[in-house]
Amino acid sequence: MAKEKEIVESPEQSIKAISTEVKKVQATADKIVVKTPEHVAEATEFLGGVKARIKRIEDLRTKFVKPLNDHVKTINAMFKEQSAPLELIE
Repeated sequence: MAKEKEIVESPEQSIKAISTEVKKVQATADKIVVKTPEHVAEATEFLGGVKARIKRIEDLRTKFVKPLNDHVKTINAMFKEQSAPLELIE
């Protein structure tokens, strides 16, 4: 079976898509009026979807920044290893 290529978006492409989705969710949220128990149930379900979107956005952000943060940590550790003996002398 042939392996399918994973499409990798840039952060800018991801933000553009997220922004479009957020605007739609905001428009929906602005229309919500809670007057009955049924409305409460609908609003609760809607808020569950909002929470799920927030988690997906955070997961995507982490996907982009974790490799960069890990690289920074590695570089810092390498330089710290070199400066540590000099700091003992100081």
